[in-house]
Amino acid sequence: MKQPPGYTRSQRIFGVVISALMLLGVVLAALPQPAQAASCQAYHTVKKGDKTGTIANTYGVKWVEIAAANNLQKPYQLVEGQQLCIPFRLSVSLKNKLAVQSINNLIKITTSNFQNGGNYYVKVRDVTSGVGEWFKIGKMRVSTSQKVTSRFILPSDLKSAIYLQVCLKNGTNNDLFCQTVRHVVK
Repeated sequence: MKQPPGYTRSQRIFGVVISALMLLGVVLAALPQPAQAASCQAYHTVKKGDKTGTIANTYGVKWVEIAAANNLQKPYQLVEGQQLCIPFRLSVSLKNKLAVQSINNLIKITTSNFQNGGNYYVKVRDVTSGVGEWFKIGKMRVSTSQKVTSRFILPSDLKSAIYLQVCLKNGTNNDLFCQTVRHVVK
């Protein structure tokens, strides 16, 4: 193959490699990016018949916030089984009511009116340290019809934390409900 004048074979190969890398970068930048897990206060798995407004009302956030957290574009097409990040907010009114307190190295969790009862894994992390390591601290049986309260001992690695994120994860359908609380030492 004839080479263009003034270019060596190695310069031509270098040019091809650089062009390919630039094209790859453009293609990757155009792909939808996954939501940041650290900014999600809950996850919602889309079920048949779910509507954007209903999902937003369930979690007490605006649909545009959910769409932004999941890089969704108009028209919003929901797919059964799709998992949506529900963006984190300090004060959230969930249809599934969750109250968490952390006082003197004890975490108290109260649930009421959960849509999906059953066994939930309880995990906790220090949110002030960025992404932070998760600690599984137990299981909690949640009821759909009555208030349930459980207490868990805070792991020693988290005793100096100021803010904790406490999450309940359903062992059957992977629903996730989280709340961030201030750890109070009296």
